[in-house]
Amino acid sequence: SHPRARVALSARRGRGNMPLQPITEAASDITQDLDAASPLEIARMLRSCDGQVFSGFGGFPSIRDESVAQAVDELTLVVVELLQAHKEGLVVISGAGTSGRVACVVARAYNRLLTRHGRRPCIQCLIAGGQKAITSPVGKAEDSAYLAVQDLKAVEYAAAPLSSRSADLPPQRKKAKRILLIGISCGLSATYVGAQLDYALQQPHYAVALLGFSPIDRARRIHVPAWGKTFHEVASRMQDRAESINDGRTFVITPVVGPEAVTGSTRLKGGTTTKLLLEVVLGRACACVLQLPFLGGPISILPSMRDNEGLVAAISGCRSYDCAIDAFEDTIRAVYSQVLPLGELISLGERCLLAQGHIYYVGHGGAGLVGLVDASEQVPTFGADPYDVRGFVLGGGWETVLEGLTFPTQVDSADLLPIDGDEFSNEVLPSCGSNDLIVFLTTDEDETSGGLSSSLADKMKQAVRSRGTHLVTVEASHRGPTSGATVLRYSAEMHICLPLRRVSPDPWLPRMGSLAELALKLVANCLTTGAHARIGKVYGSRMIDVSLTNDKLFRRACDIVAQIARVDESEATACILKAIHGDEYESSAFVSAKTLPAEEVAKHVDKASSGIKRIVPTAVIMAVKKCTSQQARALMAVTIAKRTKSLPSNGSVASQVNIRRLVESVQA
Repeated sequence: SHPRARVALSARRGRGNMPLQPITEAASDITQDLDAASPLEIARMLRSCDGQVFSGFGGFPSIRDESVAQAVDELTLVVVELLQAHKEGLVVISGAGTSGRVACVVARAYNRLLTRHGRRPCIQCLIAGGQKAITSPVGKAEDSAYLAVQDLKAVEYAAAPLSSRSADLPPQRKKAKRILLIGISCGLSATYVGAQLDYALQQPHYAVALLGFSPIDRARRIHVPAWGKTFHEVASRMQDRAESINDGRTFVITPVVGPEAVTGSTRLKGGTTTKLLLEVVLGRACACVLQLPFLGGPISILPSMRDNEGLVAAISGCRSYDCAIDAFEDTIRAVYSQVLPLGELISLGERCLLAQGHIYYVGHGGAGLVGLVDASEQVPTFGADPYDVRGFVLGGGWETVLEGLTFPTQVDSADLLPIDGDEFSNEVLPSCGSNDLIVFLTTDEDETSGGLSSSLADKMKQAVRSRGTHLVTVEASHRGPTSGATVLRYSAEMHICLPLRRVSPDPWLPRMGSLAELALKLVANCLTTGAHARIGKVYGSRMIDVSLTNDKLFRRACDIVAQIARVDESEATACILKAIHGDEYESSAFVSAKTLPAEEVAKHVDKASSGIKRIVPTAVIMAVKKCTSQQARALMAVTIAKRTKSLPSNGSVASQVNIRRLVESVQA
């Protein structure tokens, strides 16, 4: 039988008529004791989890399955068509949270490539919440179907080229005539993405692709009144069209890469696989159109028609998809060959965060963007303060991040978190002390962007010498040592060199940063995931202090409470609601998160987003101890005070509480 048919059958085997949860929301057997693991053990656990990107999970299709490869090949052909369409074609990559951030990073990179070769930059991205969401979570942006469609309609014009109407009239933007929308939702749940796909399916000038990492039958079935649909309805319609009509304009790509190391945290494997597949699609398409090498050799002579047999053979040939996947797998192996230094890096990050210090990522271009994206995900995932982990992009800041991209709504720079090198050099670096960690990320791209300035290098060295600031350099290069890593190497506490494959001829890929950026992403994920796990931000493998900023995270929080406290869904939901609204809040004894209407959840999310801290830990203690929210918060305050006394007498104040230890002490 067809692989997709097997997925559908396995996904339907739930209890009664209840659909199973998305694979992305399931707990991983590999990391069930993540919160009790040593730094080195955490690095090894992440290595095992990331291996599932290539080996697959259970009986589900993986990225190496022929059905997935074929769908990716067909999607690549559409991108080639649009890149050839000159002023008429547009590729839009859309997502919420991590998916949207990865879309922005990849779209920016390939627009730069097109511009460098004299082509119009025709790849645009959309992220729920707009450009502000690249660095900060934006409320309920991913829950709005209306804003999603408005954003998509706006980018049709905003990204289109200017055309002159006459000598007397100013140029006017025309609507793009042919558009490919690639909607990314790792768990097949984001209303923002589902609404855009739904709209695009109804437009004759659109081709549509859904990218996610869970079977279609496990897509979200929560009805959204303002939209009138569920994500599952749209995804099922797309799958039916892709399989039955085979119209060449509908694609469903849903390889399963297994549960995340931190349950539900798709910034990890989900983000990695998203970047990998987008790089494969856009990299091969650009290699065709620009006549660039792909894996060391040209794909083909550019044909003019999509059904040209030479192009089809070249795109699906042995030197294309499979070899590209091999190259990315080799990169991940190269990262985890450094598992001992990764464990040491986690330990260093743990010590800094535990003492209320900070982690600062610094890098040029794509390397800086990797750090920026990782930093942005700590607030929603671990309930971290926005200033605990920050990313800085040298050589331009926001100008670099937004290069070649057009957003439907422009945001005043004063409303954006400062991320440029001057902010780091003049505002952040002078205050760095012995509890702060600077992670300098570098790739081959540094050599073409001017490298690390001598003044900034001197300031970082001075912070290390005079104030005891921790400095780590992480280098991912195909060509040997980079200048930035070389300058800082002897001042750094650690130097992690990722042994990427040396390539010949050069360039080996249309965009050499493809592999290096993925390597840096894995290191950054390892550092922040491991450090937050070590300071008590996970229980088992579940994010215990998740921010309730949207519908998905509210329902996930209720499930976390039910799983940890071993109570039913109604009691878990009641505890979450009291932790949000106070003990006087009355809710039905039979209300559970799974049955709450979306509009009611939105009201609770509004309240939860108003500055209320430690909602999930409070609710867990309430459910375990059968106490009020005030009593639960008081118990946490006592625990934090005791932990502060155990810290070194250097002014450090504990801000975290290990919920697992606290719950176990209460249960005892």
